Amino acid sequence: MLYSLRNRLIAIFVLLFVLSFGTLSILLFNQSRSIVRSYIESSALEKMDEYGSYIDMLRTQIYDLASIVFNSDITHDWDTIVSDPNAASAEKYVAHYRLSQFLTQTTNSYSSVTSVTVYRREGMWVSSGNQIVSDQSFLEDDWYERFIHNEEYWVPSHQDAAEIRNHNSHPVVSMLMPIGSFHPAQTRSIMKVNVSADDFWNRLTGFIWARAARSICWISMAGRCCRRRSTTRMTAC
Repeated sequence: MLYSLRNRLIAIFVLLFVLSFGTLSILLFNQSRSIVRSYIESSALEKMDEYGSYIDMLRTQIYDLASIVFNSDITHDWDTIVSDPNAASAEKYVAHYRLSQFLTQTTNSYSSVTSVTVYRREGMWVSSGNQIVSDQSFLEDDWYERFIHNEEYWVPSHQDAAEIRNHNSHPVVSMLMPIGSFHPAQTRSIMKVNVSADDFWNRLTGFIWARAARSICWISMAGRCCRRRSTTRMTAC
């Protein structure tokens, strides 16, 4: 009888020990998980704030450059000359050349901007790097149609003809601005400011959570996906 009582006490002690240890393990596990989750959330918010500041810097550079080009006398003189049906071809060419030189100098002052191009509805465009091109193909491009008809000022990741002619096949994100009018449907000249689309992703490469994510999508204020990054490749939306 004494032996049986001792076995019962031992069994009860072992059971209490196992239950206590199991309960303590569960509590410690939940507490640790809560601490780790809180750390990850705060770290992610901090990184997103840093990324937001970087995007604000990019956007500020784009707006500053666009403002300089838009308000420049060189741009206004060029728009006036090319819009004049009585202007001589030589005069128009000089205006094109001066504008291209101005765009080159302005672009070189902003490290984040890859190029600036001014398009005319007549089917020609002038870009930095002495690019003066007669080409109507852009009139059928999706970004041009969306800008003229839907007033969409930001272009998702795409390949730009001016960039390709300058031996740069990397995708770009662009901001559009009318010249000579505030209404896209009425303007005859359109400015297109390009920024490398990779700049939007490379800033995220140091984020631990970004490496584990299946995909990341940049959403514009209109709710459109401007750029999507998967774990294997980056694609336009």
